Amino acid sequence: MADDIIEMPEPLGFHAKELFLRGSEYLEAFKLLQHDERLKYPTYFSVVHSMELFLKSYLVAKGVSKVELKKMKIRHDLELLYERCASLGMPTVQHLGDFAREFKDKNSDHDFRYPTAYILRLPTPKLCLEVMEPLRDVLRPIISDVALKAQFNFASETYHLKGRKIRWSD
Repeated sequence: MADDIIEMPEPLGFHAKELFLRGSEYLEAFKLLQHDERLKYPTYFSVVHSMELFLKSYLVAKGVSKVELKKMKIRHDLELLYERCASLGMPTVQHLGDFAREFKDKNSDHDFRYPTAYILRLPTPKLCLEVMEPLRDVLRPIISDVALKAQFNFASETYHLKGRKIRWSD
């Protein structure tokens, strides 16, 4: 029955949507965690990871493949991710560039994930949401459009495979 499985690359629109949805989940986690001061590092890890996923969702929506994204030296560099998104025409979000630079520096040694000798001064949760919610909102229609087009293309290109299982090869 292994012959019933077809392998093919995941359509970029599907992957962009998954990155966007995961970024949205991390943003929601940030909102829930922000009220408990005992959870400062998980709270800020959530917002930083949300930003990374949102920016990557835009890059993928603009045609950057999974393979390219993994090879790029900007993988976790928020400032470079932001700059690449801006160069591809991402709509402006007030203070996003400053926010990306700020968190790049604070997260360069994975300070939100592992204990370090630094005492971090962090933007308030309110300020984080003033940047992150507009980022999510400006990307939502872009990602939705790319995902919908990918769904239509996938359906028409794979109609002849009806009843077969498909596994992403990438």
